[in-house]
Amino acid sequence: LNGAAEKTEFWIHNGEEIELNYNGEANAETISQGIHWGVRWLYHKAQGITNSGNRYWNSWKEAMEGYGSQEKEHNDAIWSIYENGVDTRQGKRIRLWSVFIFMIITLGFSSWILWNQKQVYFSYKDLGSEYASIGRIWLTVGIFDGTRTKTVAIGPVQDSSSGENSGLIKSSIMVDYYDFDNDGVDDVLISADHTVGNEVMYFFRIGKKELESIRFIEHSNPYTGDDSLYADNIRFGRRDALGRYTFIEENTIRYSNAPDQIWRTYYRFNENNDIVIDRKEQEDIVATSAL
Repeated sequence: LNGAAEKTEFWIHNGEEIELNYNGEANAETISQGIHWGVRWLYHKAQGITNSGNRYWNSWKEAMEGYGSQEKEHNDAIWSIYENGVDTRQGKRIRLWSVFIFMIITLGFSSWILWNQKQVYFSYKDLGSEYASIGRIWLTVGIFDGTRTKTVAIGPVQDSSSGENSGLIKSSIMVDYYDFDNDGVDDVLISADHTVGNEVMYFFRIGKKELESIRFIEHSNPYTGDDSLYADNIRFGRRDALGRYTFIEENTIRYSNAPDQIWRTYYRFNENNDIVIDRKEQEDIVATSAL
């Protein structure tokens, strides 16, 4: 298309035969340029011109032979791929339909991976009768991320609050996504009701291989000893100056000889994005009497 080739190409323009030469403009430096000029070249090769200047269309095979290499083996192989779906060149027996099947499988698998991103899976494990006194059923929470399921185990888990043992109530367990530390990546919140009446919240980051607990500094769940919040009521507070979440635990303390109180503990993220206690406060519950 740019001239200076081994064989000069001509075309008819305004009834005059002139050299086909775009003076270096034709190129395949990008995909779009390659498609643009490749189609123009194919269009040129797909047509023929009679001695009287009339245009006619070549057959597909003639256009193919004029488009690329002039070697017979190469042209026969290309035509065999087009007509039979088989590459006949020596040492190559690639069938076109097998490439299509591979593409369909690859696209299907890729679509399945995309569709299942952040899907949540629950799996319960019975640790055996020797754990009956503390709770034998534990829950593994799995989250599909990338190409693998990343998991963490929490528990024990009970079917209801009426059993002999305490633990997380199975039907109350929920999984949600929040960007707690405002780093642009979703974190995982697992929340549940406890058989003793409290709420429990677990906080995780999605690590490379598993769900990694967001670390609490100088705090642990008084019931399980792990990194979680455990209180009568747990809620989110205002975000800090960096857009990170804060958390509030509230417990109601009953007194027989003094006003009942609400004890609050406020949590925030520190400079290392660990969760630390920000402050504590107490508030009297003022009783009101009906007139």
